[in-house]
Amino acid sequence: MLGIGVAGYYAYVLIRYFHTDFSDFLVKAIRMEMPGMSDSRNRGSDFSAMEKVEALLSEIDRDIMPNTRTTEELLELFRHKLLVYELPDSSAVRKILVSHMLLAAKVRQVDLKEEDLLLLFRASQS
Repeated sequence: MLGIGVAGYYAYVLIRYFHTDFSDFLVKAIRMEMPGMSDSRNRGSDFSAMEKVEALLSEIDRDIMPNTRTTEELLELFRHKLLVYELPDSSAVRKILVSHMLLAAKVRQVDLKEEDLLLLFRASQS
């Protein structure tokens, strides 16, 4: 009975006076167990990749789309930009780029199909 009282007292003191330290410890322990939530180096590289995607999207709108008239010309310029930007091979990046290209092509009335873009991505991987 005395042991339960002492343990309860220390639990109370821990929560009452050290709750921020205790909660920080729990958050770190939970993050270590979760896959994909490793160290800050991975988050930094993801941020850099997203900056590259953002730069490519703005270049598509500013340089590629206004200067193309045919689908072949558009695909060739886009393929060249993909090689220049060296984006990571990720389904999220592909999805963003495909969606943006299809929307931009629709606005500029260029006949572009999703299959053409997916073939372009497959060809650039090999």
